Amino acid sequence: MSSSLLRLARRAAASAPASTLLAPTMFAPARSSVQPTLGRPWLQKSSPVVNVTMGFSSGTGKPRKPGVASDEEMEAFFAANSSEEIVVIDARNTNFELEPDDARWDDASGAPMAACGTALRPRACNAPYDRAAKSMDLEGLEPLLTKGKDTPIITHCGGGGRGQKAKEYLIAEGFTNVLNGGGPSVKANWEKFGGI
Repeated sequence: MSSSLLRLARRAAASAPASTLLAPTMFAPARSSVQPTLGRPWLQKSSPVVNVTMGFSSGTGKPRKPGVASDEEMEAFFAANSSEEIVVIDARNTNFELEPDDARWDDASGAPMAACGTALRPRACNAPYDRAAKSMDLEGLEPLLTKGKDTPIITHCGGGGRGQKAKEYLIAEGFTNVLNGGGPSVKANWEKFGGI
């Protein structure tokens, strides 16, 4: 990179607002302002790396999957929406032949799929995201939609991958207020919505 481009990049990085993504998020913890170059010589150690879309799961040290809400986004979602109106869509699949990894979320895990629609998770609906069809059966969702397609919805799976696909599917279907909460492996978020 030429020295003039490098200077320009440094100036832009120094004056960029905190919400601007300046480097790949998988390398930067959510609240960091300075990160090492990680083998990229064009980034100086003094260049800020800001992470907005993929922070680290609180307490685990593991990066969140792309699209999973940050702690701040989850707080803002709850501040803007009543927990009595929020609907939680569990995109995990109870057919373990299709999704073998979902078998680990049994009753002993503290995040059972069978709890959807019970007293443990009264505003939760299990609507598995079908990877092959790239769709979801939303039939069980209808009774929970207090504001129609404007009802606040949190999608999740185990860690957020299918939760993000479910979010994208719902938005394509016209839903307007959807957040990917990740899932039980994103403990900070799960503590907020896992009992809804």
